Amino acid sequence: MDIDECLKKIGGFGRYQVILLIVAPIIQGVFTSWQMLSSVFILYAPSHHCKTDEKIDVAIPIEEDGTFAKCSMYTFDGNETTSCVDGWVYEESDKVTSLVTELDLVCDQAILSPNAISIFFCGILAGSVITGQLSDLFGRKTVTWLGMMGTIVCGIILAFIHNYIAFVIVWFFLANFVMGQLTCSFILLLELFRPEQRSLACCIATTAWGFGLCLLTPIAYLLQNWRHFQLAITLPMIPALLFWWFLVESPRWLQSVGRHEDARRVLEKMARFNKVDCSFLEEGSKQERLLAKDKQMNPESHAKKYSVFDTVRTPNLRRWTLVLFFMWTVNSLVYYGLALNSSALAGDRFLNFFILGLAEVPAYLFQIWALPRFGRRQLLLFFHIIASVACIMTIVIPVETSNGTNLTPLITTMAFIGKFCITLTYTVVWIYSSELFPTVIRTIGIGECSMMARIGGISAPYVMYSGKSVSWVPMVLFAVLSAIAGLIMLLLPETLNRPLPESIEDGENLRNTPPVTSAYSIAPNEDDSENTKV
Repeated sequence: MDIDECLKKIGGFGRYQVILLIVAPIIQGVFTSWQMLSSVFILYAPSHHCKTDEKIDVAIPIEEDGTFAKCSMYTFDGNETTSCVDGWVYEESDKVTSLVTELDLVCDQAILSPNAISIFFCGILAGSVITGQLSDLFGRKTVTWLGMMGTIVCGIILAFIHNYIAFVIVWFFLANFVMGQLTCSFILLLELFRPEQRSLACCIATTAWGFGLCLLTPIAYLLQNWRHFQLAITLPMIPALLFWWFLVESPRWLQSVGRHEDARRVLEKMARFNKVDCSFLEEGSKQERLLAKDKQMNPESHAKKYSVFDTVRTPNLRRWTLVLFFMWTVNSLVYYGLALNSSALAGDRFLNFFILGLAEVPAYLFQIWALPRFGRRQLLLFFHIIASVACIMTIVIPVETSNGTNLTPLITTMAFIGKFCITLTYTVVWIYSSELFPTVIRTIGIGECSMMARIGGISAPYVMYSGKSVSWVPMVLFAVLSAIAGLIMLLLPETLNRPLPESIEDGENLRNTPPVTSAYSIAPNEDDSENTKV
C-alpha cells in the first residue's frame, strides 16, 4: 500500500490535518520549549554580596569595574578580606526566589548551576537513545503519550523538592520524558503528511516552539518564585492528554512493521474525519491479507529488527549520519549557548529573553516560504555563515563608544540575528534528518542525532561559564563551529520534494530518487551531477 498515495486521496489538508496542526504543535513545541529552557529562570543568579551588619561600602571590597565584590568581605580589623561567612544578600530577594537564592548556589558553589543544566541535558541524551528505540518498537503515539505523562509527574514533583541532589535526579528523569514527547510527536507529525506538504506542516509545528518561548517570558515575569513557575509550565499539559482519542498511530510505521490492517484502519479514520470515501483502501486489502498470510508462513522473512548499527552499516547512510552528528552537536551548542547568554546581555533579562525568543518566530515563518524554494542544503549553508558572523559581532561591538553613545541595542540586534539564524538551521536540520533516514530506522536515527545534540547542550553551560574568565571565548567558539557546520553541508544530498525513504535500500539510493513534483525542484537538481558518484 502506497501511504503517500493514500494520504493524497484522503486530502492533504482536510479537517483532520487542520486540527492536528493546531493541537499537535502545542504538545510538540509549546510545552517542551517551556521545560527545555526553564533553567534560564529557575537557576537565575541575581546580583549579590556578602551578608554583613556593617554598611556595604565599608564592609564589602570594590572590584576593578566599580561594583561591590560578590564573594568576599573585609575582616573585623578591615585590613584583609575573607569569604562570605554569614551567607549572602541578594538584591532582588524581595521578589525573586530561584533555586540559586534558595540553596546559595553562588561563589564557590556557582559551578552547581551549570552542573544542574548539564545533568538535565544528560537526561535529554539518555531519552534520545531510549525513546528512539521504544518508538520503533511500540509506535510513535504510545511513546509520545508516555513522555507526556512522565513530564507531568516529574514536573509536579520537582516543584516540591528542597534538596539539590534530589532536584537534579528528578530533573534528569524529567528530561528523559520531555525528549520522548518532543521527538516522537515530531516524527509522527512528519509521517502523517505527503512530501510536498511536509515542509509546511513541520514549519507550522516548529513555529509553536518560538511562540512557547515568547509565552515563557510573561509566565516567568509574573511568577518569579521558581516553584510557582514550575507548576505553571507543567499543569497546562494535563488537559492535552484528552487529545489521545483523536491522534492516530503513524501508518508508515505500522506498515513498516507488517501491521498492514492497522495501517488501513488508521487511514480509514482519517478519511472518515475528512468526509472522504475510503473505498479505495479496500483495493489493497487483498494484497495486505496475502502479505499477512506470508508473514505467518514465513515469520523469519519479516522478523527483521533494526538497531543503531543500521544507521552506519551502509556507505552513504554512514557518511550522512556522521555529518548530521556534527551538525546537531553544533546547532545545540550554539542555540542553547545563546539562550543561556540572554541573562548576561546588557539590559533587562526578561526583555532580552523575550527578544531572543521572538527571533525564533520569524525564523520559523521564513522557513515556510524558503524550504519549498531553496531546499535544505542552501539554507543550512547560508544561515550557518550568517550566525557565525553575528556571534563575532556581539563581542566586537563595545557596550559604549568613546563619546558615550550606548551601543547595547546594536549588540542585542546582533544576538537577535544570531538566534534567528541558528534557530532556522536547527529546525531545518530536524526536518532534513527526518527525510534522510528511512522509515525503518527514522526514530533511531533522529534519536542518535538528538543524543549527539545533547553533547552540545551539556557543553553549553560550561562554555558560557568559561566566559567569566575570558569573555570572548564562547562567541568565538560558536562562530568557528557554526561556519564549519555550514560548509560540510555540501557532503549531503538534497531531499526537497523527494519521497520519504522507507527501507535501508531507499535511503542508500536517495540521490537517485527523482522529486515527486517539478514545483520548486531547483534544489533536488543540484544532485544530478553527483548521481554518478553513488
